[in-house]
Amino acid sequence: MLRRTIVLCMAVCLIMTGCLHAAAAAEGSANQLSSRLDAAFASGRATLREIPLAGLTIRQEDVVVPPGFESEAQGDQLRQWIDTLYVVSLSPDGTTAMLTDGDQLLAWRQGKLRVILQSAARGVEDANGNLTSLWKSPYKRYFGGYATEVAWSPDGRYAVITNGRTVLINARMEYNPHLIDMETGEVFLVAAYGKNMFKDKTGAAVSACFSRDGRYVYYMLYGNAHGARTALVRYDLQTGQLEPCLSASDFDYYGNLCELKDGSFLIIQDVKTPKREQQRLARYLLTGSGWMRFPDKTLAPAASAAYVNRMVYAPDSGYALVSYVSRAPYFRRFRPDQGYNGLNEYWAFDARSGGVVPLTWEQMTEIGNSVMSGKIQPSLNYEYIMAMALSPDGEYALFETALNGGWHLRLVRLSDMSALEVGGIDPERLVTLPADRARIEWNGDVLLTLMRDRMCSLVIE
Repeated sequence: MLRRTIVLCMAVCLIMTGCLHAAAAAEGSANQLSSRLDAAFASGRATLREIPLAGLTIRQEDVVVPPGFESEAQGDQLRQWIDTLYVVSLSPDGTTAMLTDGDQLLAWRQGKLRVILQSAARGVEDANGNLTSLWKSPYKRYFGGYATEVAWSPDGRYAVITNGRTVLINARMEYNPHLIDMETGEVFLVAAYGKNMFKDKTGAAVSACFSRDGRYVYYMLYGNAHGARTALVRYDLQTGQLEPCLSASDFDYYGNLCELKDGSFLIIQDVKTPKREQQRLARYLLTGSGWMRFPDKTLAPAASAAYVNRMVYAPDSGYALVSYVSRAPYFRRFRPDQGYNGLNEYWAFDARSGGVVPLTWEQMTEIGNSVMSGKIQPSLNYEYIMAMALSPDGEYALFETALNGGWHLRLVRLSDMSALEVGGIDPERLVTLPADRARIEWNGDVLLTLMRDRMCSLVIE
């Protein structure tokens, strides 16, 4: 890692999965953010201001140099290398960050920076060499594909990276479930599977979620190792044991696996063919009789008109947002903890006013059929949704939208669906990535995203 001059990788393939709060997240920061955003709505003005690297300062003495690199980690060379680093993810509590130099991944925790290296002593044996292969160039292998997400333990100690659509679209089954100890800089497997679905037992992680009490990390696996094509498993951080929970569906893999307030886990169930079938929300719950799966709600209309590919959820507010493929001009806002309140409401950004407007079932179906067929009618006059991110408390959402060459950043207050255009940067300079990538992330009071010319960390004022 330190043996060569590192060049900052700013390729279009970059998917950002985090943002950095400069100081350790203080109590009440979420309330301060909400107050500031409320004030922005009261004034009718919101502006993004750039802050250098989200305020993180790394000194040469903060770098914990791996054994064997001591002689090369000195003076100007080390300083130049530090200057190439940028953040790819931040823990929800703001205490821990994952960074990259465009090649390796690094852990920043408790004022120390460590290269994340494969552990020879922890976890199960890498019998098939999958983790070893991936970790030769972890940034490229984990962040160079589709739909990269980073799941964090509540205290920021542990992290898991998943790259779901690389697994699903390209059948890359080597993405076995792993765990990163951000305090020691170690990465290790919690289970080892093969990568050939015709010859081996396979299990690639497509999504992950830590329990709120911090004891378990849950993985949704795709493969054939546990029965059906998808399986929910959990790893006990105290005992180091992996436990299969339930494998009852071939299609539970879209969205982010998320824990609801009642302790159940929610994910999107896909369909065999999108022609006439409807996707659903699948819920997993540990009961007195063991784990059970409930295909709770239908995501009408049919996938042929509205194909869901992303779901984000904020436990503090209870709001969930759903977006669609093909940069569709509509989204949903609902509360799964309150009987899925709002699930059958559809919303879009009116191109004339920039405001959020409700859509009827008929409008949703008409627009959806046009989007999925590739024959958008200009007369529909709604903006495409390019990206979305929930605020840390889940009370606000930021959308990047576009129509006929015009780009916008729109801040939405989810309680009343009022919208405010955000200034300060030219949204056209945001890098355009596939719609299923989380390319704007919002933790603490900082947003992190990739512009066409540089990495940006931003605050809304």
